[in-house]
Amino acid sequence: MLLAPLSANTLAKIIAGLADNLVTSVCRAWYYPNGEKRAFFAPAMNTEMWNHPLTGEQVTRLMRIHGWVMIPPVEKMLMCGEYGMGAMAELSTIVESL
Repeated sequence: MLLAPLSANTLAKIIAGLADNLVTSVCRAWYYPNGEKRAFFAPAMNTEMWNHPLTGEQVTRLMRIHGWVMIPPVEKMLMCGEYGMGAMAELSTIVESL
């Protein structure tokens, strides 16, 4: 499974165990402790959201507890018009990571 882009909002919902839409419902059901089906995520959010301590905790939990693999965001011009960290990785990077 690949979640790209993964917003701060959806990240928070997944960590909280919410299943209020199709994406979060699939994530809630995606539990394979032996790693037979991997999950990847490519975060995408503005720099302030990415740098927030809670985001770091949530990303760490998603990787350590749930075993998901992060495709890290990149630094570039963001949709909000500011330059900074938090843009989704390039498509070629995502494909190579899978």
